[in-house]
Amino acid sequence: RLTWATMVRGALCGFVVGAGGEATCPLPGQNGVPPVTLLPSFGLHTLRLCAGRDAVQVEAWNHSHPRLSVHFNVSGPPSASRILEHLREQLRPSSTRPPVCEDKNPEKCWRAAMGGDCETSEAHRAQCPVVCRQCTALERKWGLFTRDGHRAGVLDEELARIPRCGEGVARDFVAAEGGVWLWPGVEPGFQQTVAVAEDRNVTLTTLSLQPLILRVNGFLSSEEADHIVVKGTEKGLFKSSISSVDYGGAGDASARSSQQVWLEAEDAILKEVDRRALSLLRLPASHMEPTQVLLYEPGQRYDGHHDFFPPDGYVNQPQMMAMLDGGRRNRMATLFWYLSDVEQGGETFFPFGNGTRRYYHNYRDYSGGLRVSARRGDAVLFYSMLANGDLDHTSLHAGLAVEKGVKWSANKWFWNEPRR
Repeated sequence: RLTWATMVRGALCGFVVGAGGEATCPLPGQNGVPPVTLLPSFGLHTLRLCAGRDAVQVEAWNHSHPRLSVHFNVSGPPSASRILEHLREQLRPSSTRPPVCEDKNPEKCWRAAMGGDCETSEAHRAQCPVVCRQCTALERKWGLFTRDGHRAGVLDEELARIPRCGEGVARDFVAAEGGVWLWPGVEPGFQQTVAVAEDRNVTLTTLSLQPLILRVNGFLSSEEADHIVVKGTEKGLFKSSISSVDYGGAGDASARSSQQVWLEAEDAILKEVDRRALSLLRLPASHMEPTQVLLYEPGQRYDGHHDFFPPDGYVNQPQMMAMLDGGRRNRMATLFWYLSDVEQGGETFFPFGNGTRRYYHNYRDYSGGLRVSARRGDAVLFYSMLANGDLDHTSLHAGLAVEKGVKWSANKWFWNEPRR
């Protein structure tokens, strides 16, 4: 008997499901087996498309609701926007869809809200629904992707090549409610090969499903890692700091004791590494921050923290809230480069790795969890957002103290929308 998991995995991996429910998965193709996580509440939808006489026929599975499967037709030439519009109509009827919420002038809205206008002015509440908490939920910009994470022009070409119904294997696509691509993990230990250039592939190894953590083997060459260290040293390191939140002041300075420097891509090597990072994340340059080079010497560490900015922590900081667009815009992924080996210590620690715990109150509790060891040239990719656009609070992580040797590394942060 076919189970939900068998049907979905069949749709995602492309294996053949027999009449008795048995399934075999073929060897990975050019870019590996199409990766899509099967965990609930990730905001992912698998779409299987074929061309009918006058319309595209779509069958969709919602990964947040395993029993929900919808079928619908999209008339006329296929396009990503029209398919997503129909999918949203099927999954979110107009009677329950949250209103489109957008502050007309986010910075002005937050300044006025600080003066009490949300409570006293109906006009202000209408102009500033996000800051005045008039929205039941934030409206997301959904995205439709091929099975290897591409959209826009490449996706249009893919849609134009979908087979006629009954005349070939239907084409599979993935819709993400958050509008950006994630490399889902499938299961711990799963490996997938991703093309990041015409002549270069990298291997992603799943370390955890929630938080979603993948090791990127051989992201940097030894020469590139050395070059980044030299450039960072030449520019001059300074003590790392922690951003100030409304409810925590400037933070405990002892929580982060590393040294850092910001590095722009000003030469051919740095530009190539940035281009490779963007290719891996399937994002444009407008979503990427400059590189933050880090040096940890013996005893230095960074206690448990998130890489995203919690919107409720910056209510009294209008410029910060404008940058976050009331909670729509934030850091969604971190690509952490290891620029050196570490003799002892210096692991990246994820206390919630692979569901090892449900609660975490002491940011200096390093028991349990998942530890990722530093290995020169490798990177670890982890996501601060779920595929539905919600912040993933299980992405909390720490840089454990170096016990012997030094640790050179670098942060490369990516946002779900263009940065401001």
